[in-house]
Amino acid sequence: MSGTSGVNLGTAYGRIILDASGARSGADEAEQSLRQKIEGMGTQIRNLGANLTVLTAPIAAFGVAGVRAATSFDDAMRELQARTGLTTGDMDRMRQAALDMGATTAYSATDAANGLLQLTTSGLSADEALKVLPRVMDLAAASGEDLGNTADWVTDIMAAYNLPVDKAGEVTEALNAAAGSSSATVGDLALGFQNVGGTAARFGLSVEDTSAILAVFSERGIKGAEAGTQLNSMLTNLARNTPEVTAMWDALGVSLYDVEGNARPLNDVIDDLNLAMDGMSDQERNNAIQTLAGNFGQLGLSALLAEGGFDTMATSMDNAASAADVAQARMGGWSGALETLKGSVETLQITALTPFLNNVMTPLV
Repeated sequence: MSGTSGVNLGTAYGRIILDASGARSGADEAEQSLRQKIEGMGTQIRNLGANLTVLTAPIAAFGVAGVRAATSFDDAMRELQARTGLTTGDMDRMRQAALDMGATTAYSATDAANGLLQLTTSGLSADEALKVLPRVMDLAAASGEDLGNTADWVTDIMAAYNLPVDKAGEVTEALNAAAGSSSATVGDLALGFQNVGGTAARFGLSVEDTSAILAVFSERGIKGAEAGTQLNSMLTNLARNTPEVTAMWDALGVSLYDVEGNARPLNDVIDDLNLAMDGMSDQERNNAIQTLAGNFGQLGLSALLAEGGFDTMATSMDNAASAADVAQARMGGWSGALETLKGSVETLQITALTPFLNNVMTPLV
């Protein structure tokens, strides 16, 4: 034993085994948890975006539609001023009237502005246009026709008959009643008036009389511009100062004019012709009609003779509902309420966005 003390414990061998699968399992669980948290955050962000879109999409749509509405209205008002040269005060009244009508009727403010444009470009003053437009709106709503076209038709008829503004209601009521008492539409009647209005006025036929005759023609399949041409040709030929026509009037013992040279009521003339032709053969009757009314106008005269004139139609028209009543009935249901709401919304859009367009967007562009 040496001088150094100690105990020799010998040599010991051992093995340390590390379980890597456990470590990997823990890492996988951590990674999966992190992934789930990230995916959850992504889902929440997407949901938030979708919710924001649901909230903002109607606002964006309102803004886009509003810009379009405000632009269309502004264009209509600018055209109105450019074509008529109205003063600033008149334009302010026109603008406010159009906005009010857009908010309270089935028509939009732009529709009302276009209606005013048609009326003023037809020669009406600002005051006259504002008085006539409600009547025109009633007729358009009752008939389902375009407001601008209706305004144009009414003013054309008034001009053909040289009628003052306060007679506009009589024109719209005559058209409404004739359309409601026959198969003719207001558009059909308007086209007819375009071809016969002036001639009918010269023969002493009122707007109501002419409307009734055109309505009678429509029941015989003669409609639209053709009906007006038929009546114009018939009246023109009845008044021809030719030997053949004069001889036929004399043979029948009937006259188109009274002793003072004024045109007799057409219904009376038709009644007298029917009485004079009673007992004639078909050949004699056809020859008399063709001679008096001409080759083209004979269809119209035949229709009036067959109907015994237009007094029955005129009576039916007298009992027809007014344009305002028909318009109210048409607009009283869901579709009418929806149209009124749309007009109110458009008025709101125009009022809200026009300053933005004029003060911000236009200078920016």
